[in-house]
Amino acid sequence: MLQAKDLISNPACYEALKKALTVKEINIENTTDQRSSMVLVSLKPEPIPLDLKVLLIGDANIYYTLLSIDSDFRKLFRIKVEFEESAPKTDENINKLAKFIHSFCEKENLLPLDKEATAKIVEFSSRLADDKTKLSTKFNEIGEIVGEASTWAKLNKQKLVTKEFIQKALDERIDRIKKYDSKYLEMIQENTLLITTDGFEVGQINGLTVMTIR
Repeated sequence: MLQAKDLISNPACYEALKKALTVKEINIENTTDQRSSMVLVSLKPEPIPLDLKVLLIGDANIYYTLLSIDSDFRKLFRIKVEFEESAPKTDENINKLAKFIHSFCEKENLLPLDKEATAKIVEFSSRLADDKTKLSTKFNEIGEIVGEASTWAKLNKQKLVTKEFIQKALDERIDRIKKYDSKYLEMIQENTLLITTDGFEVGQINGLTVMTIR
């Protein structure tokens, strides 16, 4: 299992993975600095047979981008699995979310959350799902809030993330979103962005969304 974002951030690794999956073997090669005039000569081991399944984990944007720009992607990764964006808000799932937060903090070297801060994240997850009976499974967004709250706690020389720092991170998130709203309002007031709010015009569209699902 590989994170698609981490893989495509290094094109050489992505190309090496595609080659290994195509020829079904791993070749151990020396990494040569292309800017160097020196050529390293060494023994080359025999290829290692490869028989495995690779799962790439990522969002829809990465999937459709790779699908459109890489002709090999569909051939190598033929099955697409979509995960639900929410789960029932049960005690079991709340405990799983708390465990995710704990392991995420350990992995990313973040400050741990106290019980009230964890409860605040559960509340945020429910709001993110737009349903008080469900929890969001958008763990990237949840992780961003936890990471930012930990940063605020560290700046205040604390050893634990409390609910106040979670709220601080949430408030900052709202402020960042409001900046786009303010920019759009400014463009409308300056007549840079023209939107007719009454009457009708032939062939004029104020808003259009195009979605392609493959």
